[in-house]
Amino acid sequence: PRGIYSAYFGMREVFGRLSRIGDGVFLFSLREDVVSRRGDRFVLLNSQGRIVTGGEVLHPSVRVVRRKFIKENLSLLTTNFALYLLKEFWKEGVDTNIPKKMGGVNEEVLSSEGVRIGDKYYSEDLLERLTGSLEEILKNIQEIPKAEVMQKLKVGEELMNEIIKRCEIAEPRGEMIASKGRGSSQIEDLIPKLPEGIIDERDLKIDRELLRRAVKERKLHRISQNLMVTDGYLRDVLKKLKEIGEEFSLQEAKAELSLPRRLLVPILEYIDYLGYTKRRGDKRYWIKDPS
Repeated sequence: PRGIYSAYFGMREVFGRLSRIGDGVFLFSLREDVVSRRGDRFVLLNSQGRIVTGGEVLHPSVRVVRRKFIKENLSLLTTNFALYLLKEFWKEGVDTNIPKKMGGVNEEVLSSEGVRIGDKYYSEDLLERLTGSLEEILKNIQEIPKAEVMQKLKVGEELMNEIIKRCEIAEPRGEMIASKGRGSSQIEDLIPKLPEGIIDERDLKIDRELLRRAVKERKLHRISQNLMVTDGYLRDVLKKLKEIGEEFSLQEAKAELSLPRRLLVPILEYIDYLGYTKRRGDKRYWIKDPS
């Protein structure tokens, strides 16, 4: 029955409240800590000091005291303590020192049931669930800060790195996590839809992050603060300028490309920046073959 009981662990008497979990299994909530290990024997006395029964410690330091959790995993508690610990510690992970402190399980058994990451062991079930959660996050996003995902999943750095390795669509990019292939696929779809020639970014109703990725992958080139060109258009410009000869003037480039000065100057300066040409006076000379 419920109530206050005392238990003797060797010569040490401790008091606590008893509550039934299952057949012959009880949760003993102590008023003070006591040193014990799985498998230790004890004697239980009622409030009148009479011996009620003897017992054996199944778990010396219960972390999850929810009755539902304990009942659902009762068979593990009695037959597979290592797996029970992995479920109980869950995202926190089971430290390699825990088996030595609690008894009833050694690190070899723990390693056979869990996955070691750093100095801790984690449940394979946990890793599968977290990997699935990461896939769900990346389904609708091109990339996301790693710190934000860690906060969402409530995991630490080492565990996060393992999840990224396991996730087939995740790709680490510095402090970001990207969706493999998703950004590239979107960019490939984007380029044919862009207008020909020099593009003013302010006229585009396109996700700025996607444009940034396109520039990073050299599918687009930013020739000034707001002006951009596709890589195909840039190659076409280089080819036409090369056909003029080994050197060309601003007027010759203008005639060949049919561009106003306000658009021509930025693209010529960008070609200089890429190292194809070098300006000397009113002429530009080729210093790198664009073909």
